[in-house]
Amino acid sequence: MSLIRLIRAEFLKMKNTSFYIIHICIPLIGALLFFLYYVNSQIKVDVKIQLYLQVLSIVFPLLISIVTSQAIQKEKDAGSCKEVLSNQYGRISCIVSKMSMLLICGFSSLVIAISAFVCSLKYILNQNSAFNFMFFLQTTLIIFGCQIIIYILHGWLNFRFNSGISMLIGTFESILSALMLTGLGDNIWQWLPSGINARLNGYFILKSSSISLFNKVNTNINLGIINLIILTVLFGIIFIYWFNNYDTKIES
Repeated sequence: MSLIRLIRAEFLKMKNTSFYIIHICIPLIGALLFFLYYVNSQIKVDVKIQLYLQVLSIVFPLLISIVTSQAIQKEKDAGSCKEVLSNQYGRISCIVSKMSMLLICGFSSLVIAISAFVCSLKYILNQNSAFNFMFFLQTTLIIFGCQIIIYILHGWLNFRFNSGISMLIGTFESILSALMLTGLGDNIWQWLPSGINARLNGYFILKSSSISLFNKVNTNINLGIINLIILTVLFGIIFIYWFNNYDTKIES
């Protein structure tokens, strides 16, 4: 119950900031821009959705760096993180609650982005996709699952360094995600979080579209999934251990 209270407190901390506006407006604006771009396009609706989902995977790291910076900078401004470092519930509970709040908001924002775009195609342009509800649920979970390690990384970057470093790395990750979709990433994507983020979603879409093509390129998918799980757990443990010994005086 204490963890639930801490998560609720994290949501309240961001109440009077632009944090929630970013999580709601950015996905809606993104969906609107793609919708307007595709209004007169002759591209098949399923291809439109595929391209949109790939773009989401690419831009997510940059957006994560922005919102994570905002949330953690608020702690730094409030007495050099004294509130989270000296909380009666312990440091581990505090950092888990903060990261949980960020993940919940990120997942909600992703749902808004996908739902808004798909619904605009279906109900405004009357373009029905061959993809069913389970496809959109699964691809949402895949995109989100690939981002957990990115949240952890930027949590550490913001506490250890500053928001500028975090957003610089986030920009690089987004560029790298785009590059991993090209031939440059064919042999290395499964070893890089940004590559796994971009490729896994693309392969799932390919599997849903053409199983024959998917069977020709799925040799490294299992390795990518295993690496993602191991890296996420490892990064999470290291980050919690580091934060439990975090000293703002030493870091500064």
